[in-house]
Amino acid sequence: MSRFCLVLLVALCPPVLLAEDKKEPPFVSKEGKFQVALAGKPIEKVRKVKIGDREQDLHVFSVEQKGVAHVVTYLDYPKGTIGEDKEKFLAGVVARNVGQLKGKVAAEEKVALGKGKHPGRDVRVDLPDKKQLYRARVFLVGDRVYQIVALGPEEAVKGKETDDFLKSFAVDE
Repeated sequence: MSRFCLVLLVALCPPVLLAEDKKEPPFVSKEGKFQVALAGKPIEKVRKVKIGDREQDLHVFSVEQKGVAHVVTYLDYPKGTIGEDKEKFLAGVVARNVGQLKGKVAAEEKVALGKGKHPGRDVRVDLPDKKQLYRARVFLVGDRVYQIVALGPEEAVKGKETDDFLKSFAVDE
């Protein structure tokens, strides 16, 4: 009888093992001091952006899959640029994003990141063409602004995969 159980166990184990959810390991940026769940290896780019009278490096990590772009950016602001009112600064970042997108804020809420409870915003923006939706989480960690963005068709951007992506973001603390 025990031999039969062993054969049955061996026969049943391979399908169980195959049924396991094979998730990609999180993408880790040592320089950026963050990790996030991305569906594949991101394309990494650095471009210069003007902040006041200085140019700073904007780091961009992007993956596009099934018509949805998942993007993480970070930008280091010069010391003293952000000021004491972090909430006002974050509101300005969101307002600039909405203005550049020529969109309309559909939803916005305050969120916090990690053990340090770094201030942030969870934002959804309706775009003028009504064919795509922009969702983002924006966090301020010291003098660095992180943006975790999903852009694509509304049903995909409002879906579980995008929720998981946005919520997977973590910083080294």
